[in-house]
Amino acid sequence: MGADPSYVPAMSPPGLMTAEELLHTHLPDKKVELVRGVLLVREPTGYRHGAVSATLTRLLANHVDPGRREARVYRQDGSETVVREGEALQGEDGVPGFDCELGAVLKD
Repeated sequence: MGADPSYVPAMSPPGLMTAEELLHTHLPDKKVELVRGVLLVREPTGYRHGAVSATLTRLLANHVDPGRREARVYRQDGSETVVREGEALQGEDGVPGFDCELGAVLKD
């Protein structure tokens, strides 16, 4: 997605922008990056974004709270382990040092 023309009035769409042009472009309170000459403008997230994300997470968690109370660990080598409530879920090679009782993750 390109830049909104109201932010970059001197840029003629769909033209490409140089790093030099970006240095002289004023975009207050915006996070921008230049990717292969295309200006990408990112709106900063705010309270509303966080509230919507939290609500969606809660609704999804309420919808999927697992009935079996177990987790399956799939490894790159093809092996698999079932971890049951009361047992530890460990990070192994992916997240070394991580160790958490599965019941804490499944907590209602």
